[in-house]
Amino acid sequence: MKHNCVGKTRLKYPQNHLIHVFASFLILFLAFSCLASSLRLAYAVSLVSTAQTETTVTLSWGRSGILIGFSNYKLYESTDVNGPYTNIWSTGDQGKTAHAVSGLSSNTNYYFYVTDEGFLQGPFQSNTLQVTTTSNPQLTVTAYDYSSATLTWTDYNTIPYSSLEPFVSYILQTSNSASGPWSTVTTITDPSQNSYRQMGLFHQTYYFRMYDTVGPSGDYQSSYSNTVNVAIPVAPTMVITASATTLDAGQPVQLSSSISGGLPPYSHYQWYSNNTAIAGATSTSYTWTPKTAGTYYIKASVQDTLGIPVDSNQIMVVVNTLPIISISASTTSLAVGEQTTFTSTTSGGAPPYSLRWYSNGNPIEGATASSYIFAPTEGGTYNIYATVQDYYNGTASSNAIQVTVTAPLAANASVSGTALTVGQLAQFSVSASGGAPPYTYQWYVDGNPIEGANSTSFIYSPTDAGTHNVYAGIRDGANKTASSNTIQVTVTAPSSLPLSPWIIAAIIGVIVVIIVAALVFRSLSRRKIQKTQANVSDNQPKT
Repeated sequence: MKHNCVGKTRLKYPQNHLIHVFASFLILFLAFSCLASSLRLAYAVSLVSTAQTETTVTLSWGRSGILIGFSNYKLYESTDVNGPYTNIWSTGDQGKTAHAVSGLSSNTNYYFYVTDEGFLQGPFQSNTLQVTTTSNPQLTVTAYDYSSATLTWTDYNTIPYSSLEPFVSYILQTSNSASGPWSTVTTITDPSQNSYRQMGLFHQTYYFRMYDTVGPSGDYQSSYSNTVNVAIPVAPTMVITASATTLDAGQPVQLSSSISGGLPPYSHYQWYSNNTAIAGATSTSYTWTPKTAGTYYIKASVQDTLGIPVDSNQIMVVVNTLPIISISASTTSLAVGEQTTFTSTTSGGAPPYSLRWYSNGNPIEGATASSYIFAPTEGGTYNIYATVQDYYNGTASSNAIQVTVTAPLAANASVSGTALTVGQLAQFSVSASGGAPPYTYQWYVDGNPIEGANSTSFIYSPTDAGTHNVYAGIRDGANKTASSNTIQVTVTAPSSLPLSPWIIAAIIGVIVVIIVAALVFRSLSRRKIQKTQANVSDNQPKT
């Protein structure tokens, strides 16, 4: 018998029926084998991994090319590329071309291949595939404050998950100890969520862990994260105080703070007035000087290392206007011995008030009432003012009033002599002081004003004998008057013999005047005669 896959097959067989049947089967077998070989319908499948988790690997491969007599797929596994390999799964369903391997260790290399086999062919082996399971989820504390903690985790599983090993949930657990017991905080069924904030925590240390669960119902696979802890601090407390809560505008108030709890060091201090930040007030204490009256609510804020602002208590500060004082005087010009009354008017601030009067910048002893009587003992210029202090020590100064004080008006008279004879002359003089220049004068003899005697000097010529009282009266620019000392002059009557020197001098003077007059007249007469003669001579004709 000759077998030719491309030509015709000719058989010589006996006519026996059994031989005919056997030959028919043989021909069919050879024909099928030749056809399958020539069309190359039986291939080794290609193996790939479509998803990995910490404990599962999902594998898939192409459909087997065995058309007739398919027997099975067999999946083999090893942790070493060189084996040994263990058959971990098989199926006779030619259409089942995927399988999820579970129960694996995280972050581990695994090697797989699959075979397909028929009754008359194979087995055919796929490629050997290396697959590394993912690492367990990594949990971290990304933020915390005084009552909460935010936890974030990294899930290294491939997304989307395989339908053979679907995502089930993330379970977050907490405990007061690293060794448990553990209680569930929350269950998350969204695979895209990777953080959670746990509220309602107190000042203690909390431990957290989480695990993910994958797989079909009844075959859940769970992988736990690392354990983390967070110490929840005591919330910081800030208490502020003020050196005064009622004061006057312009007065300083010392603001101080004390802080406890939280996590030092503290920073970002800020003081506020009526919820507005005070510029430059960024330290633990601050000296605040309000400029305007009103009611102010003062508080402060601070941050610890967590960076969460904490507000202090609030203090109400009442700021009054400063006191205001003004003064007036009954007169601003007076003489020594006279007086003027100063009065004050005070407003603003907070009563009761304390006053103090000043003269030329010096406090006047005992002058602390709302009015003051000024009685100077010396002349000069005085600047009078007052200061006031209210209940909260706010102070103010009044306007200043200038007072001109003159010395008492006085006059002093003097004379060349106090014993005279009728007909003799006496020279009187007077000097004025004090008062307010300029001065005017009036001389008096025996109480009677002398007409025209209005200067600082006066020549007195008594006409009758006796005792006479002479003095000067003066008036200053302020219309104040004074009298000089009185000078008593004794005047006696003249005697016949001997002639007094004054009379002799007068007689001699008269004689001298007469002689001089006669000489002058004689000289003038002689000149006139000479002039007349000259004129006559000029008028005569010449021969």
